[in-house]
Order: sequence, then C-alpha cells, then structure tokens
Amino acid sequence: MCRDDDNYYVISEFLYGDLQDELEKQGRFNEHDTSHIINQVLLGTYYLHMRDVIHRDLKPANVLWGDAEKTFIKIADFGLAEEMPEGKTYYNKKVGTPHFKAPEMIKIMGKYNNKIDVWAIGVMAY
Repeated sequence: MCRDDDNYYVISEFLYGDLQDELEKQGRFNEHDTSHIINQVLLGTYYLHMRDVIHRDLKPANVLWGDAEKTFIKIADFGLAEEMPEGKTYYNKKVGTPHFKAPEMIKIMGKYNNKIDVWAIGVMAY
C-alpha cells in the first residue's frame, strides 16, 4: 500500500476474469478443462480447510483466472468466510448463494460445517 497527502493506493495482482464470465462465453467446458479447474478449486479449498477456514460462498464468480492462458485459478471473495476450528458447527446462518448451498444450510436450524464448501464445488462441477 502506498499513500500521498490526499490518497491511499492499494496495489494488487492483476487477474484475468472469473469462471462465471468464461462459462457465459463458452457455454460449457470440456471434461479435461473441467477436471483441471475443479482439481485446483479442491486443492485451494483443502488448503483453507486445513487452516480451519470455511469459505461459505464458493461459486464460479469467486473463481478467478490467475493467468491469461487460463491455466490456474485463485479463489476469491472471502467476505462470508469464517474461522471454524475442528468440531465446531454453525447453526442457522443462512449465507451464500442459493444455487450453491448445501441442503443442511437450507434447513431451519440446520447444522453445517466445512463440508458445505465441497457441496458447492460439486455443484460447480455439474
């Protein structure tokens, strides 16, 4: 971060769009590309879960391209993410995008844990 007398400047990495935009352009991905993308999302989610973080809003719009050739991705938008130590569950916190929510998030007084992220990845793969 830089600043002068009147402004703060945040310098961040340039990313090349998101998976949602690419899906809208192409309509769908072939099996090879899909497996490559989903594998990376799974690895990124595994990294989060090993550090006790639950994303709670995984969806194509939150998967960004890290390079112009679209060979690797980055998971974004951690606005709904929370730390979730092993064994902790959340009760009735209905957050996230409806089409990617796991059934236990939708139930009244439903308990859920980091497995909801895996459900969302399954929806993206489908």
